[in-house]
Amino acid sequence: PDWATPDGDRILTTRDAYPPRTLPEHLVVIGSGVTGVEFVHMFRSFGSAVTLVVSRQQVLPAKDPEVAAVLEEDFLGRGVRLLKGARAVGLDRTDTGDLIIRCDDGRSVEGSHALLAIGSMPNVEGVGLEAAGVEMDGPWVRSLDHHLRTNVPHIYVAGDLSGKLPLASVASMQGRKIAEHVMGLHKVDHRHLDYEKAASA
Repeated sequence: PDWATPDGDRILTTRDAYPPRTLPEHLVVIGSGVTGVEFVHMFRSFGSAVTLVVSRQQVLPAKDPEVAAVLEEDFLGRGVRLLKGARAVGLDRTDTGDLIIRCDDGRSVEGSHALLAIGSMPNVEGVGLEAAGVEMDGPWVRSLDHHLRTNVPHIYVAGDLSGKLPLASVASMQGRKIAEHVMGLHKVDHRHLDYEKAASA
């Protein structure tokens, strides 16, 4: 976001947190989607105090409310602080180097580290896709066929570049489908991926 610049030290992206330079004393996780809650669980298990800034009224806003409620109950039982209905809008540093995350409802939380888990962009810098003739729409490939081929028939993409459900399980299956197509198995027993069905599951 425009109000926070990751530094790999106190203001972390998810990549910076594998592992962080030091174990946070108090980690403020900004973003309560799948990635955010994974990091909440991980760092609380490591012994860090954790606060989760939840911009909506439940964690995992796109998931089943009953599942979210069970997860929230577990987090609270483990000492995780939840700031629900609070969207992070600003970040300040204290004299000691700690961080104060300000929310749009006037609340704020102080922590030793902040983790931005509010989405990521595909890392395509230096890959050379445009130079190879692949049509791009920003960091994503503009169009793919059912076999995950770009407009350049011998170039396939999987994962975040595809612009489809940015989940590791989806990327893994995409890679498998690409391999099947390259080996000619699509002519025998090949089903296309159904992203709409996967999104509703």
